[in-house]
Amino acid sequence: MRYAHVEISFPQADMNGQADMKREKRVKLLLITYYLLLITYYLLLNSAKRCITGAAQSAVLPETRGGFTMDSLNDIRQRVEQTLLEYTKIPYAYGDLQCRLIVSKDSNHFLLITQGWHDDVQVHGCLVHVEAIANKVWIHRDGLEDGIADDLLRAGIPKDKIVLGFHPPEVRLHTGFAVG
Repeated sequence: MRYAHVEISFPQADMNGQADMKREKRVKLLLITYYLLLITYYLLLNSAKRCITGAAQSAVLPETRGGFTMDSLNDIRQRVEQTLLEYTKIPYAYGDLQCRLIVSKDSNHFLLITQGWHDDVQVHGCLVHVEAIANKVWIHRDGLEDGIADDLLRAGIPKDKIVLGFHPPEVRLHTGFAVG
């Protein structure tokens, strides 16, 4: 069996011209992508600086905010409970699930749990475990998407009263929060 051999020829100038145009388009796209990445990086960097600056300013504010004094363990307990109660009001988008707040009798332990059913599987797990110890808030478990520490800061608890207990002590030194 013989195969036919077909040869297509284009004028040389046209092939080089098309290749040059394709190359120029690729270079332009790469430059645009590069500049978009630079702009995104710049925006993220400035956003992070504002967050850090804002958090540092809130840590400098006096210990009395919103009528509470942070010297009292009861004030800390009340703020933690109010902050976590807000999460129990958010409905789940799927399954028959509920978010519940459990507070120990001495009001030192706060557990935010998910409980219910998703299809035919029982769901039961701890999202957040916070403990009030010696005028500080220890976060032992933080399974929230954005983290509970920022919510506690917004509630008026300063950074030097919040301990990220889920990090080892040597890491806590670098978080900007209390070490222990």
